[in-house]
Amino acid sequence: MKKGFTLVELLAVIIIIGIIALITVPIVLSVIGSSKQKALQNSAYGLIESGKIYYSNSLLKPDVYQIPKTFIGPDYDDLQFNGKKYEGKLIVENDKKIAVAVYDEGWCAYKLKADSYVNLEEVGTSSDCINKIASEETGSSSISCTSTSGTVSYALGTSYTCDPGDGSRTFYVLEEGTDTVSLIMNENLGDRVAWITQEDYEAAGGTQWSSNTDRNSFGPITANNYLEEQTSSWTVDVSLPAGQQIADAVGNTSWPSGGSYISLSSAPWLYDNLYASSNTPLPYGYWTSTPSSGYSNYAWSVNHYGNLSINLVDNDTLGVRPVITVSKSQLSQ
Repeated sequence: MKKGFTLVELLAVIIIIGIIALITVPIVLSVIGSSKQKALQNSAYGLIESGKIYYSNSLLKPDVYQIPKTFIGPDYDDLQFNGKKYEGKLIVENDKKIAVAVYDEGWCAYKLKADSYVNLEEVGTSSDCINKIASEETGSSSISCTSTSGTVSYALGTSYTCDPGDGSRTFYVLEEGTDTVSLIMNENLGDRVAWITQEDYEAAGGTQWSSNTDRNSFGPITANNYLEEQTSSWTVDVSLPAGQQIADAVGNTSWPSGGSYISLSSAPWLYDNLYASSNTPLPYGYWTSTPSSGYSNYAWSVNHYGNLSINLVDNDTLGVRPVITVSKSQLSQ
């Protein structure tokens, strides 16, 4: 005759199961929570890498990939990103630095432009998360620029005195946006530098360095790195000028990057303080961020003769001239 469980035995089993649940459920929930947080953090890193690709593309095709650029999640339209998409924001700026904030179930993974890693923090709402990088967008710096003529104007070539973070400097209006103004400095920063060196080309993945390879395919890595070093104390977005910005300044709005050189004689402020004679150590010109679409080993630059012309990417007789982007509200009389 078979004998069933007694009530006492059933109660004992239930109690044991309950004790096991009390021990294991928090552990399982903790593991699940940690996995979700790690996935959120990994998504932020993935967005940063996608932002870097977008920035590189903007240097090669500035007419298609516009910077500065803000992407809003979870869609992140126009961004090549295949990871899990969370609510958030990605900011790609002119200074090659990126900020990101993504939110999921009370957690925020974010990185300011100056950070080297993604932070993970518990927050109340998605707005609380996104607000952590609100100050990172163009025009958020405390810089102010004063007109040297006593009148605020957005006309190309208008002169302003600005302190980007290391003292007063002179800048000229290079381009007017909807709410922002880009200004180019009246002189180069630092010494002479190549657009890209063989070392930086190979570090970026180039497999051959010769006249037969597309040495301009990775963009102005060397020049950008040098510009970043020279402006490390600046509190404003900084970039190399684009070839089209220079062409626009003299009215050539349909200039092709594979075309011929352009005379800049109608805008002499574009080639201030460059090489004048063998007695001066000044650079012969300065680089733009635009590669030549007609010659794979050349990039566009401004020279001391007053022309927008191409130069070999490893030419180290040129330098960098910074462009800053500020909001219109930061310009004063």
